[in-house]
Amino acid sequence: MGEGLDVSSEVATALATAGLKLSPNHTGAFDLDDLNKHNAIEHDASLSRMDYDLGGEDQKFCPDTFNETLSYYNGATEIGLEEVAAARWGRVQSSMRHNPKFTYGAAQQFPTYFESAAYYQLLKNPTTRKASVDWIKIFFSEERLPYKEGWRLLNRIDGFSVAQNVLQLGLLTPERALDVAGD
Repeated sequence: MGEGLDVSSEVATALATAGLKLSPNHTGAFDLDDLNKHNAIEHDASLSRMDYDLGGEDQKFCPDTFNETLSYYNGATEIGLEEVAAARWGRVQSSMRHNPKFTYGAAQQFPTYFESAAYYQLLKNPTTRKASVDWIKIFFSEERLPYKEGWRLLNRIDGFSVAQNVLQLGLLTPERALDVAGD
């Protein structure tokens, strides 16, 4: 991860530690099945997946869910943190309205901030601080980096950059501490 995506060792360690905590295997290994647990890494209010309790395949890209996310960009071709925050918060509110078993406590809240901060950090232009919506579409819908479309790795993903983006997202969101657990 360090060379390919320029992810710092502290971020890679934090992600690996989270994976290990989900694994029943105590040998220091985890696999994708370990990560495929509702309200572990996967959570309600995803930007591109249907909520688990809405009958969707929560690990499969859902065009309708992602189109809703895109709607919060208001037709922009490039977005900044304001639009990233609006999309994240819009999906939380939508999921809360439509999912009677919506669950959103601290364990689900932080990943929504982290993943939004991470995709923005990965795809943004460091000069304009804007991310191409076309690249975001490719990243989510095709599950790949938009390299052939011109994207190049320009931004390091480290604890400071992620924390800075998470803080900014929090300041741009009218969210208060929620602890919503579905029945």
